[in-house]
Amino acid sequence: MPLDRYRTQVLLLHSEQSALDSLSSGFDDRYTVHCASSGTEALTTLGETPIDVIVSAQDLPGMSGIEALREAKKRSPETIGILLAGTDEKDVQALVGDKEVFQVVTGKVTGEGLLELVEDATRQMRLAALAESANDTAANPDDPADEHIVMETSGNGSTIISDGTGRLPAPDPEAVAAVGAQSVDVLVLTRDREFLTTIRESSRGMHTVHYANTLKQADETIRKHTVGVAVVDAAMVGDRAEQLTRHLRRGAPRLVSVVAGRRDDGEMLMDLINRGKVYRFLLKPVSPGRARLAVEASVRHHLEAPEAAFEAKEAPAKTATGKPKRVGKAASGPVDAPPGDPSPDSQADDGLPDAVAGGPPFTDPKLIGIAGAAVVAVAAGLFWFLGGDDGIAPLAEPAAPASTPSVTEADVVPDDLPDDAIVAAEPDAVIGKALGMAETALLESRADDAAAALRHVALAEPENSRLAFLTAQLEQLRLRGHLAEARAAIRDTRFEDAGNALAAARALGVADVSEVELVDEELNAARRKQRIDELLALAAARLEEGSLLNPPEDNARHYYDLVLANDPADGTARQGLNVIAGRLVLQARSEIDNGELDAAGGLLEDARAIDASGEELAGAAAALTAAHDAVAARERRAAERRAEAERRAALKAEPGTPLDVRDRSPVGISALTRTRYVAPEYPHGARRRSQSGWVDIAFTVALDGSVKDIDVRAAEPADVFDSAAVHAVERWEFEPVTENGVTVEKRAAVRMLFALE
Repeated sequence: MPLDRYRTQVLLLHSEQSALDSLSSGFDDRYTVHCASSGTEALTTLGETPIDVIVSAQDLPGMSGIEALREAKKRSPETIGILLAGTDEKDVQALVGDKEVFQVVTGKVTGEGLLELVEDATRQMRLAALAESANDTAANPDDPADEHIVMETSGNGSTIISDGTGRLPAPDPEAVAAVGAQSVDVLVLTRDREFLTTIRESSRGMHTVHYANTLKQADETIRKHTVGVAVVDAAMVGDRAEQLTRHLRRGAPRLVSVVAGRRDDGEMLMDLINRGKVYRFLLKPVSPGRARLAVEASVRHHLEAPEAAFEAKEAPAKTATGKPKRVGKAASGPVDAPPGDPSPDSQADDGLPDAVAGGPPFTDPKLIGIAGAAVVAVAAGLFWFLGGDDGIAPLAEPAAPASTPSVTEADVVPDDLPDDAIVAAEPDAVIGKALGMAETALLESRADDAAAALRHVALAEPENSRLAFLTAQLEQLRLRGHLAEARAAIRDTRFEDAGNALAAARALGVADVSEVELVDEELNAARRKQRIDELLALAAARLEEGSLLNPPEDNARHYYDLVLANDPADGTARQGLNVIAGRLVLQARSEIDNGELDAAGGLLEDARAIDASGEELAGAAAALTAAHDAVAARERRAAERRAEAERRAALKAEPGTPLDVRDRSPVGISALTRTRYVAPEYPHGARRRSQSGWVDIAFTVALDGSVKDIDVRAAEPADVFDSAAVHAVERWEFEPVTENGVTVEKRAAVRMLFALE
């Protein structure tokens, strides 16, 4: 599990905010609590933050709680899932797989009760991991997920565990019970006060713990005491752990070495573990429980392992880059090999001073000057960076058991260590301290502090292998920070700030810019949405004002068209255009009633351009056609009357003298036999205004019984019902009129009443 936080990370998943508030109330500052109201939101949080425990309700919008926990298990096998099933325990239990959910809880759960559930789940997982770590025979140094390389670490003493599969075996009672079988002397070689205290606490008085912060002190302790286990801080030896273990085994052939360091140190030590040079690796910072298990396992190995386990398996020593390392000869000359070592020659050439001091490169005065300058620069930088409290001065001796020898903290030069190696040891210690500070700052997401520490390392040792790795981690941390800032700005509609954050992310020059591109697309989508919202707001305002088509480029239709140009599927814009078309049809109806037929035609054309399929549009178009027909009929009748008057004037006929059948007095319609009747249509405008009235019509029944020469003699009100009356009468049919055995044309008249019931 990645070491990117010290607190236990808990994710609560519930659809109600009040329930989330209640469930989160029981957690203290040992936990960081995240909340989500849907499965999708929870999985998004899981992708951004390593989560230790997910607690989910079963009833959720979208996906169920079981589905959410199942998907979370696929994405993060190490995460513990707890399902709150409510009252449906039997139904839920049938759906849950054995390895999908750690626990199913029924009934009501309070904040305090949930805290107990989470503590119990993490405690059981931790016990399983501790039992596994005590089983030495299962260790496989070639497997990156093995306990020798991937260990737990936590700032508050809790364990972070992973076996690489997401599953942990059940505790082995026999392996746990075997811890602490016998007592031996333990040597701790470190300058880390906290680490030394942890090892002492883990011994619980069962073993005598000796302390050394120089090789000289370590040699003196091994000569005076029967040391079985040596716990070495990798910060003091770097990549020279093999030379150190060789040197220590000269005085204690069955010495079992445990090295404590950071994750990249573990990868470097895999070969040494394979060849038996190092027995265990502890990942710093170390909890007392993990330290105790490592020490007890090493004690058992020291007491019980056969002699063959301590015979050296020679292979070229390798650096962190995997290349063979050249080891210089010790300044003190050859030393007789102790029992179990392969040959005096190889031991004489083990480079003891190099194990701590970094070899003898200081014979060159120029290099000595550079090293001295580096020490001063780095020490000064770290003094400023740390506030002057934690420089490179040796530790004050921590309180030790009575059996611990009293030693001073000043560096004592071993007899076989050349003076120039002392100079080299100080930059290594300072650089190690700076790298440790950078790692801590990265874990706590303090990018500026990490950058400051790495700048000092780059000044002193620009080729340091850990420097490149941590610099890459810093870039990723800054990248995540810029992207988080951009997303927050997008949520707050601060698009300019979001663009600046993305520009800063691109300026980092990372190789993989896929996530930057994704956030950039989110920004563009947010900008488009804001633009569409603004256009819809303008369109709604113009619609309310009645500015449907005018003024140009500032009317409701114009803004709705712009929205559809950006998003053709926008339903709000489509609906707005339909409203505009309906209003245009109503306006056209009003113009028809007022006799403004040309204006009505223009409105209907605009409505048809927006929505040609509306029923109201078809009805209005028919009404416009009827109105045009009525106007044409009136004009035709007026023309006929003018022609008749002109004819009378031409014949100089006396007034009242019949010229044709139309001049005869009409008979009532009841005197005729009608064979076809067509009822008049009530005018739409008159119906809408609730108007009533009548029309007097005169017409001629032709020889074949059809109707012709229709005249409107009077009407009330005028020009309202005329057209409807004429249009109906002209389709009537009668039996031909016969007088004296001869078929003749007959003039008739009728009054047509129009009234609403």
